[in-house]
Amino acid sequence: MQYRALACDYDGTIATDGRVDEATLASLQRFARSGRQLLLVTGRELPDLKRTFPELAIFHYVVAENGGLLYVPSTQQEQPIADGPPARFLQELIARGVGPISVGHSIVATWQPHEATVLATIKDLGLDLQVIFNKGAVMILPTGVNKATGLAAALREMKLSRHNVVAVGDAENDHSFLQFAHFGAAVSNALPALKERAELVLAEDHGKGVSQLIDYILENDLRNFDSRLTRHEWLLPAAHGTEDAMWTPGVAHLCVQGPEEAATSAQLEMALSLSEAGYQCCLLVGKAGAVPASVNGSSPVKRADALPAISVGGLDQLPQVDDVSKNLRHPDQNVHAIIAAGDAAERAACLSNIAARLRTRFLERGRPHVVLFPPLAEIRELGLSPQELLSGFESVILPVTAGEETADIFPFGSPLVCCDAGRYLESRQRTH
Repeated sequence: MQYRALACDYDGTIATDGRVDEATLASLQRFARSGRQLLLVTGRELPDLKRTFPELAIFHYVVAENGGLLYVPSTQQEQPIADGPPARFLQELIARGVGPISVGHSIVATWQPHEATVLATIKDLGLDLQVIFNKGAVMILPTGVNKATGLAAALREMKLSRHNVVAVGDAENDHSFLQFAHFGAAVSNALPALKERAELVLAEDHGKGVSQLIDYILENDLRNFDSRLTRHEWLLPAAHGTEDAMWTPGVAHLCVQGPEEAATSAQLEMALSLSEAGYQCCLLVGKAGAVPASVNGSSPVKRADALPAISVGGLDQLPQVDDVSKNLRHPDQNVHAIIAAGDAAERAACLSNIAARLRTRFLERGRPHVVLFPPLAEIRELGLSPQELLSGFESVILPVTAGEETADIFPFGSPLVCCDAGRYLESRQRTH
């Protein structure tokens, strides 16, 4: 997976005793100079953060108040993304002796041991509020607001996918956004519970740990830790034998083996599941996949237009490369390109040109995360080199028929998983 952004907690992560040292700042600047994006995700209120951290402009986006407020340092624009606390709640807390209390746009914060009084007040007033802890701090927010929802709001504004984000933190309130990001890391001073769920526990603490993480990302996009992405793994029926195979989107290619109709139908089912999981897909449908067929002569193959996507091209018109590219600008949008019109030479040129543009987009933006190609037999019938067509991508899903040679079609060293199309479709039918 290509990681295009790093989301950092502040206190206890990039900051030690409330301050960010020069070495950590230098690492953050080096990360930003690489063309990637920096996000700060903190429980602090914005005025306090500005006073404490004058270098805030190094970040492209700030999620403050534990998910309640967005801030863009370059424009100084503030955007509350949650309702403010009810006045009667604040009055009652003061009346019950809770203090000190700080109040932001959406957050109310105090300290332990006032959590019992806070919870009792919420219950007595019948309010839809939640309590979140952060190493002694007691934060009160509207139910459902946390660092993950705040990060999601920031990524929507930035047109970034969570699957291209690494998150790093240290405390209880960091669980949500470390799990929301594709890859979660914990500095060595993090709480044990956070370390248990993180993909990577850094050897260093605080800013030194963040600097270590940045080194890993800039070196090879965390390739050395791909095997730890177990929460993203798919359990699939292997193409050979009765064993199951593990496939991780963004890490390995996938061949779907079986009769052409079954393989293309299984490929589409996978695209639907990938879309539901937040991966951006580009489905390139050849002439065979554009026409309804049947599996084993009975059940109809689901048409490719069942995928929630913008469709371009058709049986009478080839898709334009620019149309494919522009419709992939937003990470939540998939594209379904039908390459079925014209003669073989025209279709071959179209498929090759679209693949080249997708390759460029992937190198620049890290998506689409998965490209689903027409069957291997159709690619060869068009006179194209599978090796050249499929190069430059991290995750391709390719239908192949039994007996087709696949060993040399992907670049040397690229992880490859082969799945049995028929057994996969059977498993999908059972789960539905």
